[in-house]
Amino acid sequence: PGEIVTASHSGRPPLSGRQAVGDVVLAVVVTAAAVWIHAAGVDAIPINSRPDLWSVLLTVAAVAPLAVRRARPLAVLAVCLPGPLLLVAGHYSVGASPLGVVVAFYTAIAWGSRREARAAVPVLLLAVSIAVALRPIDLSVEGALVQLALYVGGWVIGTGVRERRELDAVRTSEDQRELELARRQAELERERASRATAEERLRITRELHDVLGHAFSVMVVQAGATEQLL
Repeated sequence: PGEIVTASHSGRPPLSGRQAVGDVVLAVVVTAAAVWIHAAGVDAIPINSRPDLWSVLLTVAAVAPLAVRRARPLAVLAVCLPGPLLLVAGHYSVGASPLGVVVAFYTAIAWGSRREARAAVPVLLLAVSIAVALRPIDLSVEGALVQLALYVGGWVIGTGVRERRELDAVRTSEDQRELELARRQAELERERASRATAEERLRITRELHDVLGHAFSVMVVQAGATEQLL
């Protein structure tokens, strides 16, 4: 109940309604925070361009796709990446927009199919390479290390979440197989008991038939002898 995406064709685990709503709420909160940080210029430096409608739209595009992050993990990562890159290329302050990439990368590792999880790493590396080539004017060594740590942490935590979920799925599958085996065994036992009961009834019926048949035969013989005697 509550499942809106199945894993049969995508290789992803089922997504419940509560998780889908949680993703939308996360996207709204992160988008609001990112837009406020960008518009307020909290982390901006004088050499950066001033925020405008274009930069605000890029900030929204970098984080808003998180609303469907677990439904389409790799696609969300690919959609979140251009926003920060275009902000860097336009000499705008990136603010909190890279947070969308971090969350999307973690989601692709933790919740995507195996193919999506494998593809997420080269996609991120390509985007990082492009960002380095753009030479961000406001990115310090400390900031780069923090960003790298976030990506590595997302990969480590995402991998752990995936492995734990797959282990739980294996255990659940084994439990279901054991329950199914027990159910079939119980059905076989009931069938054996029913068959044994039916065979016993048939045996008793045959014995009664033989006894009654013999008794009626004796009665017929005795009746005939009595008639002769009379």
